Amino acid sequence: MGSGACKGVCVAVQDASDDDLMQFFSAWPSEQRKRVSGLLSTCSKKGTGDIDAAIAEAEDQVAAEGKKTEATTSADQKPAEATKTLDEKQVKQVHSAIRWGKPVEEIQKIVNDLGIDATMTDAAAAVDAQNGNLALHIAAQNGHMGLTSFLLDSRANVNAQNFNGQTALHMSVEYDMYFQTKLLLDAKADPNLENSGGHKALTGLEGAKTGQDAWDNPMNILKAAGDTEEDLKLAFEALAAADAKDLDRVVLAQTGMRKRKQCPQHWNADRFKEIMQKF
Repeated sequence: MGSGACKGVCVAVQDASDDDLMQFFSAWPSEQRKRVSGLLSTCSKKGTGDIDAAIAEAEDQVAAEGKKTEATTSADQKPAEATKTLDEKQVKQVHSAIRWGKPVEEIQKIVNDLGIDATMTDAAAAVDAQNGNLALHIAAQNGHMGLTSFLLDSRANVNAQNFNGQTALHMSVEYDMYFQTKLLLDAKADPNLENSGGHKALTGLEGAKTGQDAWDNPMNILKAAGDTEEDLKLAFEALAAADAKDLDRVVLAQTGMRKRKQCPQHWNADRFKEIMQKF
């Protein structure tokens, strides 16, 4: 809101009745009410003659609050630094549990039982001495989306690179894990980060995930869809909106046959047939 609009609000509320103000402002969120309350208080003390000064003061306060919120949000997005270091045996123990897709509770117990007061943040930052993989790499390359989300919540570094420069995003894209890839991107994974071969994360390990094999090609969305109404609806909508040149009809038919077996509860045969007829 500009200063002119602010001035209009201040003048309006000074002229309004208490009942009118109560009805208007009661629907506002508490933080908004606090800000307006401060502005009105300042205006009341200084009078309409000093209203521009009151507005400037209130706007400075709002700007300061915005910068504080931005700094807090930025800090929350940064990977946390480990305070405990796992030895090679401990790293393998944690990484093995993640590789096999063990439940979060079991993985948390393994970390708690290491005997070094380690946290999941420490475990997420532990590096495999042989290949440089971190827990997030292992969860992502094996398609354990629940664990990937858990590790991100544990402040894992979403852009960590192994000894070949691969990130979790490189691996997720390579293995056609659309929904997990979207999760990583939403967590601020860098799509342009290059591995040692010069391939950007959003093009996979060898840079081949482009065009008809791009991470968000409708075919790959279908491949990644689980047996849920939401996943399959998203895949079908993407396929229906696709251009024929972006899809291989034979591959689409083969993928559909596999998904029908993999998704017995929510597969919509009529909808897929309708899509096939388009191509």
